[in-house]
Amino acid sequence: MIEANKAVWEFRQLADSMRKAEEKGIGCESLAKKDRLKTKELEKKVELLTETNQQLREELSQAQSISEVQEELRQEQSRCRQLQEEVEVLKGARESQQQEIEALRRESAAAKCSPSSGPKPLTKPGEFQILGRPMLGGMLRVADESGDPPVGVLQWSRKFLDGSCHQIAGACRTQYSPDPMDVGCVLTCSIGKGPDHAASTRAPVMLSPGLEDKVKSCLAEGTATFNIVIVQLNGEVQSRKGMYSIQVTSTGIEIFSASGKPKFQADYAADMQVCGARGGGDAASHGIYLCLQPNLALMLACENAQDRNICIMLIREFALRHGIALGGPKDDLSRRFDLTSRRP
Repeated sequence: MIEANKAVWEFRQLADSMRKAEEKGIGCESLAKKDRLKTKELEKKVELLTETNQQLREELSQAQSISEVQEELRQEQSRCRQLQEEVEVLKGARESQQQEIEALRRESAAAKCSPSSGPKPLTKPGEFQILGRPMLGGMLRVADESGDPPVGVLQWSRKFLDGSCHQIAGACRTQYSPDPMDVGCVLTCSIGKGPDHAASTRAPVMLSPGLEDKVKSCLAEGTATFNIVIVQLNGEVQSRKGMYSIQVTSTGIEIFSASGKPKFQADYAADMQVCGARGGGDAASHGIYLCLQPNLALMLACENAQDRNICIMLIREFALRHGIALGGPKDDLSRRFDLTSRRP
């Protein structure tokens, strides 16, 4: 009896096990079927995403192509503007050259008609004359009849249209490079105090071709930067003449080192002074005397004469917009050169 009951119990256990196994088998098949359905759905989604991704790549490629074309168009427009500006500058330079040529033709014709015109002959020992063209960027030199510099105390002066003269403080060497304030004036150089020991330029100082247009362009932009070397600081020669840059803006002046670190800065003020170097040999045409403050005076050297004159004119014109007239030491600021009217 006990053995029969045990067998029945084992059979029941086996039946239960078979039933559970069968249920598990059915569940696995159901899960497998669901997994297959999900797999197919995922495959369809992956396929759709792949197509969408491909379309997006094509659209992105087209957008990049359009962006590249737009950038090329912007560059072409920028180059066209630069070329137009260069053409305008060249037109201005050509007009100035034509005016200068016409003036030289008239002067030549007058010289042919009048034998007494032209430089005064050097007939007496000690007489001298001024050599060189009276133009911004040029260099004037005093020489005697043999071409040598005269001996004596020299003094350069500006002679205005009304005949009055004003001495140029510090201009007491045999060479002198005209300052923008000299435009429209005849320059004279005297030795000693005798009226017979004086020479004058044959014509008033003129602007160099294209200079006025470049200055007006910088004024319109409101800023300009020039490469410079600091030659002197408060009268002391700088042994290490590193490269600097001077930025002239509508509000003031700032000088930077080669690394871009600010070194000097000043807003326009009545005690500021700026003029061309008054002496210094051939380098004077590149030199600027700039006194930013009463205790801060600099002697700067630009890369070329044109940069020097543009820089000086910009500083004076920007300062004038603030009601401040700037010049060099002891200059008569009431007789300054006016860029707009082109009159001294």
